[in-house]
Amino acid sequence: MNRTKNLLIAAVLSAFAAVAAAKNVPTNVPWETVVADLSKQGSLQGIELRFGSASAQGLNLSGSVAFQHKEGAFPDNNRQVPTDEVLCRNALKQVLIRAVEQARARGANAVVGIISQVGKNRQDSPANAECRSGLSGTVAGISAHLAVLP
Repeated sequence: MNRTKNLLIAAVLSAFAAVAAAKNVPTNVPWETVVADLSKQGSLQGIELRFGSASAQGLNLSGSVAFQHKEGAFPDNNRQVPTDEVLCRNALKQVLIRAVEQARARGANAVVGIISQVGKNRQDSPANAECRSGLSGTVAGISAHLAVLP
């Protein structure tokens, strides 16, 4: 009886692990929607954002940054589970806010060469960011350079 119970528990846990691992999908969001949200919030004040690694070429770079943030897939106040796109936008806002804070702290007025990167998944696009979405939430990451623009 005890052995059967243990086997049943092991089978349930294995099935749950397989389902949890099954969702690791890309979620793409336009950078412009994230920047529009940050602008409305007043989070950018005086810091310019430029996307894609090519946007850093030929500039006076003063450092590099990399950040990741995970937004949990938990229901909001209306008991609605947010979509992967909403979670991705929220996670991207958080990593960009951290990059802007670092730019201010280091005397830079721009964050340039911004690419989205989560683990081995890298998207070098001036138009879109990629997050990775799973059952427990969505992860966004960026790597970028700080710069002083004239």
